[in-house]
Amino acid sequence: MKGARSLVLITAAALLVGGCGTAFRAGESWDPKEARFFDDGIDLISEPSKLAGEWSYRNEEELDARVNLADLIALVEIGTVQTNQDIEGVEAKRIQTTVTDVLYGETPTDAIALRSSKTSMGYPLIIRHERHLTGTLLLFLRWFENDKGVLDHHFHLSPASGELMTSVGKKIDRRKAEEEAAMMSKQR
Repeated sequence: MKGARSLVLITAAALLVGGCGTAFRAGESWDPKEARFFDDGIDLISEPSKLAGEWSYRNEEELDARVNLADLIALVEIGTVQTNQDIEGVEAKRIQTTVTDVLYGETPTDAIALRSSKTSMGYPLIIRHERHLTGTLLLFLRWFENDKGVLDHHFHLSPASGELMTSVGKKIDRRKAEEEAAMMSKQR
């Protein structure tokens, strides 16, 4: 019995040490110019190929930027959407999500509470399209440490349509290839 208990303790310790690995790190410092792409909002463009002219160009530019700047790209299941206020009394929407599939990057947890403040660029879209905050959506998220040294984020949600997922998948593959090539050239 004593041997079995020791084996359980050794196994538990190994799992804890093995599970610790490298601590999660936030991305690059937040650049306010990125707010255009990580607006704490949502779009409903499930078929980008149907856009034309300036709309098509702008959508493609924003999608490229989101894929290339995001620290996390994932499919998330929307749990709850609540209205609350921060300590200064600013209204915000709190969107509780569960990560179901990580397409790029990493996350310290599968449960991510997104926050769209009344002062966020995307807040009016969250309010206008709140009924679409259900089911599975595509999340583009930028992690960073705020001025208090606390992990924070800005995000953008998009439909998880087949067309968009194919386009994003190709862009992620291209990003990974570029990152791998850059890493190889650094090692030389």
